[in-house]
Amino acid sequence: MTTIKEYNFFLDSKYRSNGENASPIFLLDEPIRLENDNNYFEAQILSVDIPFSFKTLYSPQNILPITFVCVQDSINTSGNLTIPEGNYSITNLLDVLVTKITEFISIGSFVNHLPTFDFVYSRETGKATLNITAGSGSHDVTITLFWSQADILAEYFGFNYTANTVLSYNAADVVTSTNFVSPYNVNVSPITSLYIRSTSLNQVATNQEQLVEQKFTTSDILLKVPVNTFYNSWITYENPNFSVKLNNKSILDIQFFMTSLTYDAIIFQGVHWRIQLQIREIETDLTRQIKRETANLIAQMGDLNTEKERLIKELENIKKELTNGSGA
Repeated sequence: MTTIKEYNFFLDSKYRSNGENASPIFLLDEPIRLENDNNYFEAQILSVDIPFSFKTLYSPQNILPITFVCVQDSINTSGNLTIPEGNYSITNLLDVLVTKITEFISIGSFVNHLPTFDFVYSRETGKATLNITAGSGSHDVTITLFWSQADILAEYFGFNYTANTVLSYNAADVVTSTNFVSPYNVNVSPITSLYIRSTSLNQVATNQEQLVEQKFTTSDILLKVPVNTFYNSWITYENPNFSVKLNNKSILDIQFFMTSLTYDAIIFQGVHWRIQLQIREIETDLTRQIKRETANLIAQMGDLNTEKERLIKELENIKKELTNGSGA
């Protein structure tokens, strides 16, 4: 394989042609086209400067469905708890969850009989425990947290999306909760890498991913960038080796977006970011062989034409000699 053309782009999301800061589009002044359809494009992100200004808990992964049932007060209601986007410690996150649940169940006459929540984190086990203590009065209370509908958020608290948490007690104040101790270690910093993707630079089907859903799909990831620094600092990364083969026969624009745990674009809170991209046109061995053979055929045809012209001249000379000889 041989690189026959190379294009280098130094881009800042601030100067995008279209799109948003999180998903900029850069329109090229001149389209890039393959010189030969047997060739292909290869893309390599050489370096990036990314602001760690994004939240590690962000929308729409910050929503937890909930139901609240209290037989004595004829309450049977469902809704969503929305946890504010942010970067949390587990203790802060548990405190916010308590606040949101308390707000949700503070309805009707039950507001005078609220239970007490004691959500704690154990450094020894790495797990969270969601304790509930019955409030005043004799009430049958059931509060269900639907981790099954919040598979990513569940992992922040150490829970699995295959089982919901039920916080409950009966009229005798006996706690009957289930799945209230997280089976796994909590993880409030699940973003270990960012994935730079593009929908305009289309990759070949042999580039596969299974990061966001339980099936293989053709990847649109151009580069995986480790997150190994602190919030409110810069993530800088250089990539000397990894490149991807593209399906494009021509490139009219370059579009990027970054993701982490889902296909949702990471939001940088208005802070711009920069990227260095190199696109190469690669000539295959087959194309080079065809070009050599074509050149050889052209050369051979040239030699044949030269020989043809020589023979024609020689015949003309013989004809002249014969003509002159017959005239004498």
